[in-house]
Amino acid sequence: MKRILIARLSDSPGVLNRAINAISKRFINIESIAVGQTAEENKSQLTLVVHVEDIESCDHLVKLLNKQVDVMEAKDITDDNVLTRELAIVDVAVNYSAIADLLVSFQVAILAEETDNTVIQATGTHQQIEDFIEILKPYTITQLTRTGIAGFVKTH
Repeated sequence: MKRILIARLSDSPGVLNRAINAISKRFINIESIAVGQTAEENKSQLTLVVHVEDIESCDHLVKLLNKQVDVMEAKDITDDNVLTRELAIVDVAVNYSAIADLLVSFQVAILAEETDNTVIQATGTHQQIEDFIEILKPYTITQLTRTGIAGFVKTH
């Protein structure tokens, strides 16, 4: 089962490495990792999408993260009221004018355009990014990179 975990970390050297090592030692499959600064000074948020066998395994993983030095709080937010986004940058072997109509339902920005290729940035939910990539496959994707999911629990 896929679960979304977040952890607030001290923004200091080695903290992220220790947290990820603790997970990888348990042979947990990490689908995506995103980490960045928060509104709190000297704090970062780690967002993980992991595959676990059952909810007990996920609970164990959260407890393991919470035991790490410099982890302020870790929790499973999968079942909460969550807002998530992902970013993808795609280089596709086609001129923008040939695919413009396909992209109107996505949140995109054109980063570069030449006669025979277009570099597109897309943001959205994980499923929206999956759909975006799928719609471009017939046009030969020459490069693709994704950030992984970032998110938090909506409080209002």
